[in-house]
Amino acid sequence: MQHHSMTSLFRLLVIAVAVLGIRAVAFGQGASGEVPDPMGLRETRELFERYVGLDDSDWLLIEATHDDYLADFETLRDGPIAEFLEVGRALRASNTGMMPSLERLEDYFDAWRSVVGSVHRLDERFFASVAATVGEEAAKGVKRARLVRRRQADAAAVMGGLSLRDTSLDDAFWSMTPTAEEVAAVDDVLRGLESSTPRLVRAVAVGTVESILEVAR
Repeated sequence: MQHHSMTSLFRLLVIAVAVLGIRAVAFGQGASGEVPDPMGLRETRELFERYVGLDDSDWLLIEATHDDYLADFETLRDGPIAEFLEVGRALRASNTGMMPSLERLEDYFDAWRSVVGSVHRLDERFFASVAATVGEEAAKGVKRARLVRRRQADAAAVMGGLSLRDTSLDDAFWSMTPTAEEVAAVDDVLRGLESSTPRLVRAVAVGTVESILEVAR
Protein backbone atom coordinates (compact mmCIF):
# COMPACT_ATOMS: atom_id res chain seq x y z
CA MET A 1 0.00 0.00 0.00
CA GLN A 2 2.80 2.38 0.94
CA HIS A 3 4.65 1.51 -2.27
CA HIS A 4 1.51 2.29 -4.29
CA SER A 5 1.15 5.67 -2.55
CA MET A 6 4.78 6.55 -3.22
CA THR A 7 4.42 5.57 -6.88
CA SER A 8 1.31 7.73 -7.23
CA LEU A 9 3.09 10.64 -5.56
CA PHE A 10 6.03 10.28 -7.92
CA ARG A 11 3.70 10.28 -10.93
CA LEU A 12 1.97 13.43 -9.68
CA LEU A 13 5.32 15.17 -9.19
CA VAL A 14 6.45 14.29 -12.70
CA ILE A 15 3.15 15.49 -14.15
CA ALA A 16 3.43 18.76 -12.21
CA VAL A 17 6.95 19.35 -13.48
CA ALA A 18 5.87 18.59 -17.04
CA VAL A 19 2.89 20.95 -16.94
CA LEU A 20 4.91 23.74 -15.33
CA GLY A 21 7.66 23.29 -17.88
CA ILE A 22 5.21 23.46 -20.76
CA ARG A 23 3.64 26.61 -19.35
CA ALA A 24 7.09 28.20 -19.30
CA VAL A 25 7.63 27.85 -23.05
CA ALA A 26 8.72 30.83 -25.12
CA PHE A 27 9.16 34.02 -23.19
CA GLY A 28 10.41 37.00 -25.17
CA GLN A 29 12.12 36.79 -28.53
CA GLY A 30 13.12 33.28 -29.59
CA ALA A 31 12.42 30.32 -27.36
CA SER A 32 13.92 31.20 -24.01
CA GLY A 33 14.38 28.20 -21.78
CA GLU A 34 13.36 25.65 -24.42
CA VAL A 35 15.71 26.13 -27.36
CA PRO A 36 19.36 27.23 -27.05
CA ASP A 37 20.03 30.87 -27.89
CA PRO A 38 22.66 31.61 -30.54
CA MET A 39 26.17 32.37 -29.36
CA GLY A 40 26.83 36.08 -29.09
CA LEU A 41 30.09 37.48 -30.44
CA ARG A 42 31.51 38.17 -26.98
CA GLU A 43 30.61 34.67 -25.81
CA THR A 44 32.18 33.22 -28.94
CA ARG A 45 35.39 35.17 -28.47
CA GLU A 46 35.69 34.15 -24.81
CA LEU A 47 35.19 30.52 -25.75
CA PHE A 48 37.80 30.52 -28.50
CA GLU A 49 40.33 32.41 -26.38
CA ARG A 50 40.40 29.48 -23.98
CA TYR A 51 41.97 27.23 -26.58
CA VAL A 52 43.16 29.17 -29.62
CA GLY A 53 45.69 31.96 -30.09
CA LEU A 54 44.28 34.17 -32.85
CA ASP A 55 45.44 37.46 -34.32
CA ASP A 56 43.34 40.42 -35.43
CA SER A 57 43.05 39.20 -39.02
CA ASP A 58 41.69 35.86 -37.78
CA TRP A 59 39.09 37.65 -35.70
CA LEU A 60 37.94 39.75 -38.65
CA LEU A 61 37.22 36.56 -40.59
CA ILE A 62 35.54 34.92 -37.59
CA GLU A 63 33.34 37.99 -37.03
CA ALA A 64 32.17 37.82 -40.64
CA THR A 65 31.41 34.12 -40.23
CA HIS A 66 29.59 34.90 -37.00
CA ASP A 67 27.43 37.48 -38.78
CA ASP A 68 26.35 34.75 -41.23
CA TYR A 69 25.66 32.43 -38.29
CA LEU A 70 23.36 34.97 -36.63
CA ALA A 71 21.56 35.58 -39.92
CA ASP A 72 20.97 31.84 -40.29
CA PHE A 73 19.69 31.67 -36.72
CA GLU A 74 17.26 34.50 -37.39
CA THR A 75 15.86 32.50 -40.30
CA LEU A 76 15.52 29.50 -37.99
CA ARG A 77 13.82 31.64 -35.34
CA ASP A 78 11.31 33.03 -37.82
CA GLY A 79 10.52 29.58 -39.24
CA PRO A 80 10.86 26.28 -37.33
CA ILE A 81 11.28 27.88 -33.89
CA ALA A 82 8.18 30.03 -34.41
CA GLU A 83 6.27 26.89 -35.42
CA PHE A 84 7.53 25.13 -32.31
CA LEU A 85 6.34 28.00 -30.14
CA GLU A 86 2.91 27.70 -31.72
CA VAL A 87 2.78 24.04 -30.73
CA GLY A 88 3.66 25.09 -27.18
CA ARG A 89 0.95 27.77 -27.14
CA ALA A 90 -1.64 25.27 -28.36
CA LEU A 91 -0.58 22.84 -25.65
CA ARG A 92 -0.90 25.49 -22.94
CA ALA A 93 -4.27 26.61 -24.30
CA SER A 94 -5.59 23.06 -23.95
CA ASN A 95 -4.29 22.70 -20.40
CA THR A 96 -7.03 22.25 -17.79
CA GLY A 97 -4.74 21.36 -14.89
CA MET A 98 -4.53 17.75 -16.01
CA MET A 99 -1.71 15.94 -17.78
CA PRO A 100 -1.82 16.80 -21.51
CA SER A 101 -2.67 13.94 -23.83
CA LEU A 102 0.12 11.69 -25.03
CA GLU A 103 -0.49 12.82 -28.61
CA ARG A 104 -0.08 16.50 -27.72
CA LEU A 105 3.02 15.81 -25.66
CA GLU A 106 4.57 13.80 -28.46
CA ASP A 107 3.85 16.60 -30.94
CA TYR A 108 5.46 19.09 -28.58
CA PHE A 109 8.59 17.05 -27.92
CA ASP A 110 8.96 16.06 -31.58
CA ALA A 111 8.98 19.77 -32.45
CA TRP A 112 11.41 20.45 -29.59
CA ARG A 113 13.84 17.77 -30.76
CA SER A 114 13.66 19.12 -34.29
CA VAL A 115 14.47 22.74 -33.43
CA VAL A 116 17.22 21.83 -30.94
CA GLY A 117 18.74 19.62 -33.63
CA SER A 118 18.57 22.53 -36.07
CA VAL A 119 20.44 24.76 -33.60
CA HIS A 120 23.12 22.10 -33.23
CA ARG A 121 23.52 21.91 -37.01
CA LEU A 122 23.90 25.69 -37.25
CA ASP A 123 26.56 25.53 -34.54
CA GLU A 124 28.36 22.72 -36.34
CA ARG A 125 28.47 24.71 -39.58
CA PHE A 126 29.81 27.75 -37.76
CA PHE A 127 32.60 25.84 -36.02
CA ALA A 128 33.48 23.99 -39.24
CA SER A 129 33.82 27.33 -41.06
CA VAL A 130 36.02 28.73 -38.30
CA ALA A 131 38.20 25.61 -38.28
CA ALA A 132 38.72 25.92 -42.03
CA THR A 133 39.71 29.56 -41.55
CA VAL A 134 42.26 29.29 -38.74
CA GLY A 135 44.40 26.37 -39.91
CA GLU A 136 45.07 22.82 -38.79
CA GLU A 137 46.82 23.50 -35.49
CA ALA A 138 44.27 26.04 -34.25
CA ALA A 139 41.47 23.77 -35.47
CA LYS A 140 42.21 21.45 -32.54
CA GLY A 141 41.25 24.25 -30.16
CA VAL A 142 38.14 25.01 -32.21
CA LYS A 143 37.07 21.40 -31.74
CA ARG A 144 37.38 21.78 -27.97
CA ALA A 145 35.30 24.95 -28.09
CA ARG A 146 32.68 23.13 -30.16
CA LEU A 147 32.33 20.40 -27.52
CA VAL A 148 31.82 22.99 -24.78
CA ARG A 149 29.15 24.80 -26.82
CA ARG A 150 27.37 21.48 -27.47
CA ARG A 151 27.17 20.78 -23.75
CA GLN A 152 26.03 24.29 -22.89
CA ALA A 153 23.38 24.24 -25.61
CA ASP A 154 21.91 20.92 -24.47
CA ALA A 155 21.98 22.04 -20.83
CA ALA A 156 20.11 25.24 -21.73
CA ALA A 157 17.57 23.31 -23.80
CA VAL A 158 16.61 20.91 -21.04
CA MET A 159 16.92 23.18 -18.01
CA GLY A 160 16.41 26.70 -19.32
CA GLY A 161 17.48 29.22 -16.69
CA LEU A 162 18.97 26.46 -14.57
CA SER A 163 21.70 25.89 -17.17
CA LEU A 164 24.73 23.83 -16.24
CA ARG A 165 26.94 26.56 -17.63
CA ASP A 166 27.26 28.25 -14.24
CA THR A 167 27.97 25.03 -12.36
CA SER A 168 30.18 22.97 -14.68
CA LEU A 169 33.73 22.56 -13.39
CA ASP A 170 35.52 23.75 -16.50
CA ASP A 171 33.38 26.89 -16.84
CA ALA A 172 33.98 27.63 -13.16
CA PHE A 173 37.72 27.19 -13.73
CA TRP A 174 37.83 29.54 -16.72
CA SER A 175 35.74 32.15 -14.89
CA MET A 176 38.67 32.61 -12.47
CA THR A 177 40.93 33.82 -15.34
CA PRO A 178 43.66 31.23 -14.75
CA THR A 179 47.28 31.76 -15.71
CA ALA A 180 48.93 29.79 -18.51
CA GLU A 181 50.73 27.69 -15.89
CA GLU A 182 47.48 26.86 -14.11
CA VAL A 183 45.82 25.89 -17.40
CA ALA A 184 48.73 23.63 -18.30
CA ALA A 185 48.58 21.94 -14.89
CA VAL A 186 44.96 20.84 -15.29
CA ASP A 187 44.63 20.64 -19.07
CA ASP A 188 44.27 16.84 -19.10
CA VAL A 189 41.36 17.13 -16.65
CA LEU A 190 39.76 19.84 -18.78
CA ARG A 191 40.04 17.69 -21.89
CA GLY A 192 38.34 14.82 -20.08
CA LEU A 193 35.45 17.04 -19.00
CA GLU A 194 35.09 18.53 -22.48
CA SER A 195 34.92 15.12 -24.15
CA SER A 196 32.63 13.37 -21.67
CA THR A 197 30.13 15.95 -20.42
CA PRO A 198 28.35 16.64 -23.76
CA ARG A 199 27.27 12.99 -23.88
CA LEU A 200 26.18 13.02 -20.23
CA VAL A 201 24.17 16.23 -20.54
CA ARG A 202 22.56 14.94 -23.73
CA ALA A 203 21.55 11.80 -21.85
CA VAL A 204 19.87 13.94 -19.19
CA ALA A 205 17.95 15.83 -21.87
CA VAL A 206 16.75 12.65 -23.60
CA GLY A 207 15.96 10.93 -20.30
CA THR A 208 13.89 13.86 -19.07
CA VAL A 209 11.70 13.81 -22.17
CA GLU A 210 11.30 10.03 -22.10
CA SER A 211 10.32 10.10 -18.41
CA ILE A 212 7.53 12.59 -19.09
CA LEU A 213 6.23 10.59 -22.04
CA GLU A 214 6.37 7.37 -20.04
CA VAL A 215 4.12 8.87 -17.36
CA ALA A 216 1.66 10.02 -20.04
CA ARG A 217 1.52 6.49 -21.46
